[in-house]
Amino acid sequence: MEEIYWLWLSLIPHIGPVLQKRLLEYYGTPKKVYAASDEDLQKNIKGLSTRAIQSFISNHSLDRAKYMKDKCEKQKINILTIDSQNYSGIAKGCPESPIVLYVKGEIRPPRNSIAIVGSRRCTDYGKKVTQQIAAETSKQNITIVSGMAKGIDSYAHTTALKNNGYTLAFLANGVDICYPSEHRSLYEQIIENGAILSEYPPGTNAHPKYFLKRNALISAWSDKVIVVEAGEKSGALTTVDFAKKYSREIFAVPNRIDEPNGRGTNLLLQSIAKPYLGIMSLNLKEHSKTEGKLVYPTKKSIKLKLLEAENLNPIERKLLKILEENPKQVSEIQNILKISTSSLEELLFNLELKGKIKIHGENIFHNK
Repeated sequence: MEEIYWLWLSLIPHIGPVLQKRLLEYYGTPKKVYAASDEDLQKNIKGLSTRAIQSFISNHSLDRAKYMKDKCEKQKINILTIDSQNYSGIAKGCPESPIVLYVKGEIRPPRNSIAIVGSRRCTDYGKKVTQQIAAETSKQNITIVSGMAKGIDSYAHTTALKNNGYTLAFLANGVDICYPSEHRSLYEQIIENGAILSEYPPGTNAHPKYFLKRNALISAWSDKVIVVEAGEKSGALTTVDFAKKYSREIFAVPNRIDEPNGRGTNLLLQSIAKPYLGIMSLNLKEHSKTEGKLVYPTKKSIKLKLLEAENLNPIERKLLKILEENPKQVSEIQNILKISTSSLEELLFNLELKGKIKIHGENIFHNK
């Protein structure tokens, strides 16, 4: 029953995480906040605005919270509250951290974590570096945190999964919605071997303003933040802003001075970021208690590999047969298969995730 009050408090309009935490600090539990009178709130919580008071009055019913709890139960969505032992300890102290997170998948007890973020349209260099970082850190039992976007984010999650690692994906929409839609296979595999998290209730569609809060959570849940590739106006740089605010260790991967996707990271190196020059830059010995230990495949990871090997749909088989003869360019494949750009992106991403193809720029190779 206590979850109902957590949901109620989290869903009140115009009452954000900072004020929610002030209320909890004074009253102790959401249930006691619910029981407080308007006069009591005004007397005990200094700076409470008229709009906030009106919002409490007009949203005192528990109906919406009960509806949301039922919806979560039907969709197998877990509710993670900020008082839980599984809520990241380093995130609890961050002002923007919500009191409630919605989760699909398994939340494990907090452990050392690294955020890997960057450009959606990454280069082969960015992809390669991302895979190296995610592989090495996953083998040392470090959680990989990212945002499940195209490009750097997706390669970070994918590599973690392939190395039996644990990964968290924070979304700017409800956890019941796969965004971008072409990442459906990755989304399902993260749920199977990690967790999808969001502060937004189920049914919430992605919106530009939600990505800022998503980026805040990525930084809040990470000990270190690595920006692999980013242009001067990349959204990944807002993750760095929050990382700086939260006193996280920030790294940037050096890039060529004539590479647009590297301008943001190179500028970070001039200001606040440490250069990432290889896995030794992270000083993982200070953080990983499992270094040197063997990481044994889990039942889930074995299942994942079997799915990768056997679960091919007709169009995937058709493309692999085409690539057996010779590598093809992306435009050639699209002309042969006669599919939309978004469908092609989904097809290529899923086959790469399954280890069936290799992508080098515009060229697609069969991974024999």
